[in-house]
Amino acid sequence: MEEYLLDCLDLLSRAGDDEVRRKNVVVKSVSFGLLDKEWQALAMVGVKKTADERVDSVTNGGVVARTKRRGRRGRMGRRGIEDWIASPQSVIGGSFPVGFKLAVMIVQKHRMKDAWGDDLESEMNGFRQECTKGIHPVWERLARESPLLAELGLFPVVRSGHAEVNSMAWIESANFDYRDFSSLRDWLSSENPLSLSATQMKVVRKIEKDLLGKDRSSQWEDWMSPSLEGMSGEASLLEGVLLAAANSERALEVLEGIGGACSVVSSKHAELIRARNGHFSNWSEGSSCKADDGLSIALRVECWKGFKDNIGTPGLEDMIEGHELLEERGEDVPSFLKWSISEELIGSNRKKEALEYILDSDISSSENVSTCLELLSLDGTGKLEGSLEKHIDTSQEEGGHLDDPKS
Repeated sequence: MEEYLLDCLDLLSRAGDDEVRRKNVVVKSVSFGLLDKEWQALAMVGVKKTADERVDSVTNGGVVARTKRRGRRGRMGRRGIEDWIASPQSVIGGSFPVGFKLAVMIVQKHRMKDAWGDDLESEMNGFRQECTKGIHPVWERLARESPLLAELGLFPVVRSGHAEVNSMAWIESANFDYRDFSSLRDWLSSENPLSLSATQMKVVRKIEKDLLGKDRSSQWEDWMSPSLEGMSGEASLLEGVLLAAANSERALEVLEGIGGACSVVSSKHAELIRARNGHFSNWSEGSSCKADDGLSIALRVECWKGFKDNIGTPGLEDMIEGHELLEERGEDVPSFLKWSISEELIGSNRKKEALEYILDSDISSSENVSTCLELLSLDGTGKLEGSLEKHIDTSQEEGGHLDDPKS
């Protein structure tokens, strides 16, 4: 937020002293749109060079009661951006930067006048003391624009770069199913190690906001062009995941081209895309991964949904786990998986268990017929017999014949 506010204030040097022009230049900027309302209010203090006295000298639990302005014919006037200034209590208990806290307290003290108590003054002095350790350059810049906030120019400036964020933690947090929009939004709103421009952040915030409403993910790729295209390094993971969530044909190409620390996560996202298209480059690894993150689970689900002949050689217990996973997730269990489990159980002399897996399954091969005959005597429901009769009828209608399972 401090960087976006600084961007806004830097624009004022080209706007002169005309208040209307200054406001228009700032409000129309990309950075202003990225600021939270409380920060936009401080930007307006810099624009107007003063803090309007639009509050009563009465406080209620530290929340300032604002004067009700009326327009023509006595109607209530609309609140201006400057009325969004944070309350003293919100900054005292909030996690804002200390420069922001002191700026708010200065403005509110000016507005509240006699209602400003010793308790608030004590908190304000604490913020002053903390500011002596150094504050972001934006507060010195704001002090130059607003005489009211000139005090902020007295503190040392810490010219730090982008706040350090644990890159690996951010990368690991991308281990979610790209179709899980709730997790995607959490990831987009989390702190990241990327140095994105205001234009790029505007697109990210637009997508983040869109995730709360009606699904318009089909439009995301257009929104991302050109500011979030052809990104490099860790930013390419952001591009790839967003493209995957938007069901873009470019997603696979972007994810497969990512190297470095992001390559493990990106390659798993790419594998999930291929699996959903029916292509498995490493079915055994994907189906047996025991990690419990959303991405690994989604990949396991897709692997077992696509289980078929010649795709893998899982053991009996692995197949049973795959069957249970699909049922837990409300997914249809492939008929081939059911018959495969049943055949293995028969080989382990667990025929009663084998019967449960195929009672409602259609017969599609001679191997299925053989399995049916092995279990027919145990079936008291008549379902297996019905499945056999249906298979015979279907074979005759298609002009074929019922293969001899022993041949």
